[in-house]
Amino acid sequence: MLSALLVLLFTFFSKPAIAQISTPISNSFTQYQNDYFYQRTLYQKAFTVYTEKSQIDGKYSSITTQNDKLSALKDTLIKRNNMYKVYFIALQTLLDSNKSINFTNTEKIQNDISDLEKWLDDQNQVINNFSNINDIKTWASGFKTKYAKIQRTTYTALVQNEINLDMQTLSDITNLTNQIQSQPEISEQNKSLINDINSNSTEVNTYLTNALNLTQKEDLVQDHYSDFYPTAKLELNKAKDNLSNMLSNLKIIVTKMND
Repeated sequence: MLSALLVLLFTFFSKPAIAQISTPISNSFTQYQNDYFYQRTLYQKAFTVYTEKSQIDGKYSSITTQNDKLSALKDTLIKRNNMYKVYFIALQTLLDSNKSINFTNTEKIQNDISDLEKWLDDQNQVINNFSNINDIKTWASGFKTKYAKIQRTTYTALVQNEINLDMQTLSDITNLTNQIQSQPEISEQNKSLINDINSNSTEVNTYLTNALNLTQKEDLVQDHYSDFYPTAKLELNKAKDNLSNMLSNLKIIVTKMND
């Protein structure tokens, strides 16, 4: 039972990798990204030490080897939590970048992330006080309850970040399109392109709403995370395709107006 729980403890949050986040990169984010990679290296080294101590204990099973294994496990769990906390701080930084476009949703997610950061700090204190392997078993069982919350909050934050970014892009395109429409003379071809832009705008809003709704569905089973992220990502990709079309049409319009 313990081995299965440890697999859960050491493999959760393996995705999405922080390096795969697609958004304009701020200096703060780059700093936290580098810190994440550093903390991940420390965690991986600690896990290697734990694996070695576990193998030694499996061979000799003495009080000394058991204590060494417990100490290595505690160190690994704490370093893992430190890695996750830096990941959460990086997510907070991403969400700040376009927070004003959807303040209420973004603020709620950031509050949830802050709660998880505090929880990780608290858990490090708990882990540090473990005195035997049974403490780990009890704690690992309780961790399963938090696992679903961590997954849901993380993927909700990633989806919301992309929604905010796309909504800001859509707002900028819409403002420029409105300025063009206010010009006294617009060619028929440009009018047609503007109609296409408006049609694409409707599609973007639909796809972004679909992605948002997926993050707000309740999990059907308690303590179980329903993986909405792949489906939400498909909706976000459709929104980006339409935004790309809108930008292409705007480029054509502006080029023709300057001829």
